[in-house]
Amino acid sequence: MPGDLSTWIRAGAMYNTSEFKDLSELATGGTKSGVPGFYLLADRQLWQQDPSSPLTAYRGIYVGGTAMYTPPKTAAFYQYYEGRLYWIGPSASRPKDMLSLVYSRNEVSPHLADFVNGFATETLVGARYNTNTITASYTAHLRPGIWGTLGVAYTDHPSISYFPREGSSLNFLGCLFLLF
Repeated sequence: MPGDLSTWIRAGAMYNTSEFKDLSELATGGTKSGVPGFYLLADRQLWQQDPSSPLTAYRGIYVGGTAMYTPPKTAAFYQYYEGRLYWIGPSASRPKDMLSLVYSRNEVSPHLADFVNGFATETLVGARYNTNTITASYTAHLRPGIWGTLGVAYTDHPSISYFPREGSSLNFLGCLFLLF
């Protein structure tokens, strides 16, 4: 609504009854079932660019954050954090487009990383404990139901396992998607 800045919060829990490798028992091949997961996402509109109508009040600048967790014994990436800043409708001629800047961090299971690192002198493959990514992108509303995204992402520590002198990654992103 005009003059009312939007806020939305999503939270939840999951429970998966599937059987997973128990990463704390990789040497013995143990498994674990009944794995929980939790998530919390929140977004807040900071500024309304066009509060003249309920049909345009969504345009503006937003900030958001995400936190997700599952036990490190059952997931290679067991924690995920994200901070985002985005602008919906940056110009009057492109009211449904979005410009975004996102920082994300994945935490690697210490059980998995320690196991891999225990063999690093023999295999010459090591394991990281986290990855960090910064992404800038622009999503354009091309036609009703058709969207396209272009962006660039920089990741330090781009994989769990790595070879000595392996560097960071710079990726150019492109995506075309349909909504129907």
